[in-house]
Amino acid sequence: MSEKTELRFLSKLKPGDHSCFIFKHEEEHRIVLSRFIRLGLERNEKVLYILNEHTEETILSYLGTTKLTVKKLLSAGQLTFITHDDGYFRNGENNLKKLFGFLQVERKQALKEGYQALRITIEMTWALKGSLDLERLLEYEIELHKFITDSKCIALCQYSSHDFDLGSLPVVQHSHPFAILNTEIKDNHSFVSHADLAVGNLATQAIDCWTRNLADRQQAEEELDRAHKLAQTLIDGVNSPILIIDTDRHVRMMNRTARDQYSRELGTLPLFCYQVSHNQDTPCDGVEHTCPLEQVLESRCRVSVTHEHFYPTGEKRVVEIVASPLFGSDKSIKGIVETMWDITDQTRAKEAYLDSEKRFRDFAMVAADAIVLADSELKIIFWNRTAQNIFGFSEEEILGKPLTNLIDESQLKIYTDNINQIQMSSDQEVFGKMFELNSSRKDGSVFPAEHSISSWQVDHEVFYCALIRDLSEMQEIQRRALLQDRLAAVGQLAAGIAHDFNNIMVPIILYSELMLDESDVKTDSRRRLEKIIQQAQRAKSLTQQFLDFSRKGIIEKQDLNLHEFIMDIIELLERTLPENININLKCKSDDFSVTVDPNRMQQVFLNLALNARDALPDGGELWFELSQLRVEPDEYPPYRDMSPGIWVRVRVGDSGVGISPEALPHIFEPFFTTKPTGEGTGLGLSQVYGLVKKHNGYIDVESALGEGTIFTIYLPGSGTPAKSFKMPDLEEKIKGRGEVILLVEDDSAVRDAMSEALASLNYSVVVASNGQEAQELVDQKLKKVDLVISDMVMPGLGGPALFRVLRETRPDLKMVMITGYPLGEGTRELLDRRQVSWIQKPVDANTLAQTVHMLLAGD
Repeated sequence: MSEKTELRFLSKLKPGDHSCFIFKHEEEHRIVLSRFIRLGLERNEKVLYILNEHTEETILSYLGTTKLTVKKLLSAGQLTFITHDDGYFRNGENNLKKLFGFLQVERKQALKEGYQALRITIEMTWALKGSLDLERLLEYEIELHKFITDSKCIALCQYSSHDFDLGSLPVVQHSHPFAILNTEIKDNHSFVSHADLAVGNLATQAIDCWTRNLADRQQAEEELDRAHKLAQTLIDGVNSPILIIDTDRHVRMMNRTARDQYSRELGTLPLFCYQVSHNQDTPCDGVEHTCPLEQVLESRCRVSVTHEHFYPTGEKRVVEIVASPLFGSDKSIKGIVETMWDITDQTRAKEAYLDSEKRFRDFAMVAADAIVLADSELKIIFWNRTAQNIFGFSEEEILGKPLTNLIDESQLKIYTDNINQIQMSSDQEVFGKMFELNSSRKDGSVFPAEHSISSWQVDHEVFYCALIRDLSEMQEIQRRALLQDRLAAVGQLAAGIAHDFNNIMVPIILYSELMLDESDVKTDSRRRLEKIIQQAQRAKSLTQQFLDFSRKGIIEKQDLNLHEFIMDIIELLERTLPENININLKCKSDDFSVTVDPNRMQQVFLNLALNARDALPDGGELWFELSQLRVEPDEYPPYRDMSPGIWVRVRVGDSGVGISPEALPHIFEPFFTTKPTGEGTGLGLSQVYGLVKKHNGYIDVESALGEGTIFTIYLPGSGTPAKSFKMPDLEEKIKGRGEVILLVEDDSAVRDAMSEALASLNYSVVVASNGQEAQELVDQKLKKVDLVISDMVMPGLGGPALFRVLRETRPDLKMVMITGYPLGEGTRELLDRRQVSWIQKPVDANTLAQTVHMLLAGD
C-alpha cells in the first residue's frame, strides 16, 4: 500500500474512535505515527504523545520529513510529549484513576484553547512494568474506551508484537473497534462490546464471548460459502471480466472471463488486485489513474474509470472499469464489484482520430488562406485564424452561421449558382471549384476574394470546405505594377524628347546671353532678349521635369535628416502659402536619416505642397507625417520588390477636394491634369514620381472626393549620421586669362554657341566634332591644353572614354563633361578624382563660367 493510501485509511479516524496499533518493525511505527500525528495537527487538534520506549527526539525525527513547523507547534503547545511517569506511574504502581483525571484536564484545556479535539497516542509498554496484569490491562482499555466514546478525543494505543506475548495481543485486539496491523487500518470484526463483559475475570469472559461469536460465525460462513458458490456460478456466465475486491484490496472472486484473461485460477485467490490486473507485486502509485476502490470508498457510489492493465504476457491493454460498492448490513462498504471492458482498439482509434484532427487544426490555423468548413446545411463548423483576420469574425461569432454571411449581397446569386452546381454534380466528391467574387467583412467593407469550394461525404452527410484568398493586396500589386510599367514606357519617350530639346535650348540661351552682354543693345532689343532667356529657362524647367519623371535627371545624393529638412520646407511654405492653410508636422522622433539629393527632394515636397494648395481653395489642413518601417527578410513588404531594412515613410496629406476615382490611376502620367487649361502643365506629380523612383523609393496615393488626398512615400533609411543642408550661393560670372580649352561636341549648333560663349569669357577655344578628332588634336597639334570640355555621350569615343585616353599622355589634364543623362558609376569614379566636373544641359553662360573657373583654379 502506498503512503498516500495509508494516509487516506488513517484519515477515517474521528473524535470518539478508539483504536489499537500492533506493529512488528520500527519503520511501521514511523509510518503510522507520523501520519497519525500530522493528521491531528492539520485538523487543528491538540496532540498528546505519552512516551515510554521511544524518546521525544525520535518521534520529532519522524516529523522531520513533513512540511510541519515542529518548533512552532511545540512552543504553541499544540504538540505535547510526556512520559508515563509524569502521568500516572508512581513508585512502580499504575494509578488509572489519576490517568483518566489527567486526560480529562487535558481534553478540557484543549477545547478551551480552541482546538477541535484531543488526539492521544500511548506507548503501552508501560503496562509491562509494575503490577498490571492482563485483566487489569483489559480493565484499563475498557475504561479508556468509555472515556473516548462520545468525547472530543481520539486514542491510539501502541502495542509492539515483540514486547507483548501472543496470548495477550488477541485479547487487546478484541477490546478495540479499530485495529491497525502493520500499516493497514481496518474495522475490527473480532471486537467484543464492553457491555458484553461482566465484572469478574474480564479476560476469560472476553475469550468466552469471542468463542461464542466464533461458533455463530462458523454457521454464517457455511451459509456464506453456499452464497459464494451461487455468486460464482452467476458471474461465470458473464462475458466481461468481473472482480470482487474487499477493502484490503484482496480479490475474493473473479469470473471465468477474468481468469482466462489474467491467467489466474480460483485456487490462487486471494490475491491483491494489483497482482491480478497489473501483473506486479507492489501497490499502484495512484499517480496516473485513481484507484476505483478509493473512489468508491470516498463517494459511496458507483464510479467509472479508465485504466491500463497488464496481461501476464506483458501486453498493455486499456480497460474501462465500472466499480460498484458492496454494502454490509451496517451500511458500511465491504468491497467493490469491478466489471471491465477492453477498449484498447477503440482508444487507439480515438487517439489516431484526435491526433489527425490536431494535425489538421495545427495546419489549418497557420495556413495563409482562410479555411472554412461547413455542414450539409452550409452552416460554418470550422474557422481558422486567417479567416478570423480576413473577415473580422471570432469563432464564437461565426460558428453555426451560414456561409452566405461572408458574401457581398450583390454577389449572392453568383455564389449560390456555384454551390448549386456542386450540389447537383453526380460526383460524391468535388475538389477545388474556383471562382472570384466580392466578399464582405464584419464591418461591412467589401473586398475581392478567390473562393475554392470542395465537397465530400461522410456517412451519407455532405460537408464543404472553402479556401478563401483575399485578393486585395494582389490586385493592388498588379495595379501598381501596371502603373509603373506604363509610366516607365512614357518615361522612356519623355527622356528622349528632353535630351533633344535640351540640345536645341543650348544655342538659344547662350546666343541670347551673348547678345545681352553687348554694350550697344537697344532697350527694346534687351527686353526682347531677356524675354527669350526667361522663356528658355522655363523650357529648361519643363525638360528637367521630363527627365525627373523618366528618372534620367542627374542627382547628387548626400546624407541628411529628413525631419530638419521638412521643417525648413514647412517654414518656407508658411511664408508663401495662403494664411487659411494650416500646416503641421506629425512625428514621434526627430532622427530620420536618408541619402538623397536635397535639391531634388525639395522639389518633391514643394510640388506636393503646391498640389495640396490647389486642392484647398477655401483653406484647410496640409500635414506631413514622418515614421520608420522595418522590413524583415521573411516579411511581406508594402511593395513586392522592397528590400529588407529600415525605411523612412513620409505621408503628405490635405483635407481638400480629393481626386475622382477615374482620374486617380493617371495622376502620375506626364501632362495629365484636372486643372483648367493654362493653369497647370501636368508635369508636377510626374516629376515627383520620377524623383522618388530615382532615389530607389516608392510612392502611392489615396484619395476620396470631398475627403482629401494622402501621398505616401517610402525612402531607404541611412545608417550614416545626417548632415545639415544649405543651398550654395551663386557667384558672379568670372572671365578667363587666355587659357586653352578644347571643346568636343557632336551637335554643331551647340558647339558653335558654346565656342562663342567661351571666347567671350576670354578663353582660347579649339573645337572638335567627336572624340577621335579631339584625340588627334591633342596627340599631334596642340602642345598645350588647359581644359577639355566634352559632351559625355557621343558616337564612337564618348566623354569618359576620351578622358581615360588623353590621361595616358596628359596625366594632369582636366575635363568638364556636359550631359543631359544621369551620371553612371564610371563617371562618378572620375568625379571623385577632382579632375573632372560636369554641367547639365541646357548650359547657360553663368554656369559655364563658374564651372570652368573652379576647375582651372583648383589644385
